[in-house]
Amino acid sequence: MTQLLQYTWGLLLLFLTLLFTNCERVVVTAPLEVDAEPNGVQFLESNQDLTTFKEVIQGTALETAIEGQRPFTAFAPTDAAFNELLSSNADWSTVEDIPNDVLNTILDYHFFDGSVLLRDTFTTYIATNAMTKFDERASLFVKSLGSVRLNGARAVALADVRVSNGIFHLLDEVLIPPTVAELIQANPNLSSLSEALERPNFSTDFLALLAEDAVFTVFAPSDTAFLNLLNANDSWQSLDDVPTEILEKILTFHVSTTDNLRTNDLTNSLEVATLLSGQSIEVGATGNVRILSSGNNTATLITGNAQGTNGVVHVIDGVLLPD
Repeated sequence: MTQLLQYTWGLLLLFLTLLFTNCERVVVTAPLEVDAEPNGVQFLESNQDLTTFKEVIQGTALETAIEGQRPFTAFAPTDAAFNELLSSNADWSTVEDIPNDVLNTILDYHFFDGSVLLRDTFTTYIATNAMTKFDERASLFVKSLGSVRLNGARAVALADVRVSNGIFHLLDEVLIPPTVAELIQANPNLSSLSEALERPNFSTDFLALLAEDAVFTVFAPSDTAFLNLLNANDSWQSLDDVPTEILEKILTFHVSTTDNLRTNDLTNSLEVATLLSGQSIEVGATGNVRILSSGNNTATLITGNAQGTNGVVHVIDGVLLPD
């Protein structure tokens, strides 16, 4: 009996020893602390589709920003996107052939401060870090509602890549800072204006004009503004019903070549000369509200300072009618 008890106690002691030994291993073996989000530099180092982008930002302010701690958003073109850009210009065989000022402007246009996730729902103009000849930041039109579009193009190959200090969006197309014509065409809320500008039987080719290297301020009526114009005339069911001469005068009246007039320049009682000979738009300003007046009606500025390479676009809620 004594031997049996000793044998039983021996087995129990062995079991407890194994149990506590295993428990001790579980306690001391803590999970490794791994940063789930790499920083911007680590992400670029690990991505084989961004070798050209990584090469061209070396030594630039963009590289410094990606290495820093402040939040950023980078639209990073893939190697395939850069190859397509090179093939579009007969003088460019490698990225080294692109003039430094051109390349730096392009890179700055793909970058801005702050974090923007494309899964958030918004449709707006965003000021990038690319500077125009007016010392103002060039705008990028971003539509994230439904299919994501940048300046009207489906350029996003991979969206919302989080890193510890910012956001990357991979692009299969290199973005170029737009003209005022391109800023208008990119905005789906200006589709009626785009349609009107494309009418072929005008004496002026408006899209070609607004793409020129000049200085424009464009007051761009929204789709709702054009709908209200049509509803005010029983004879007009669509823009096609508006007589060519009348529509051309209306469009000409919404364009000025006076200056790159941003909202801060639109001061109370300012007279803005338009392309329509002898006719001006009068500005009324109360706080941040800008009211534009013609001899027949008024419109309120609802989205301002969409900055292009050759001027600025302001979206307004009414169609101004010239005398």
